[in-house]
Amino acid sequence: MEIQEFEYKNDSEAAIKKLRQLCKEKGCKEVGVRMQTDMWDSVSVHIPIKYACKYINAVASDVNEHRKWEWVQSADLKINISTSRFFVYAKASCEATRIPKDEEE
Repeated sequence: MEIQEFEYKNDSEAAIKKLRQLCKEKGCKEVGVRMQTDMWDSVSVHIPIKYACKYINAVASDVNEHRKWEWVQSADLKINISTSRFFVYAKASCEATRIPKDEEE
């Protein structure tokens, strides 16, 4: 069984659709979600599919909020979905670019 990887940028609906499809194909009821934390580089937890979808939507909402901030030049939603032999993994992140200090004033 080959490992598959998918990347989505600013398209949470397509990512969630693919996530659900892969879980159905693998017969898994949980998704391994990789989260960045302040204390660890990355931690992976297995959560039910519906919560994994809510996690992706929460990060998408965070990206939309970042876009409203006056010091943010751009903010993008990046979603990576990958599979292993038995599991599906997802990671969503907000990639924000700050306006350079000299342009802020």
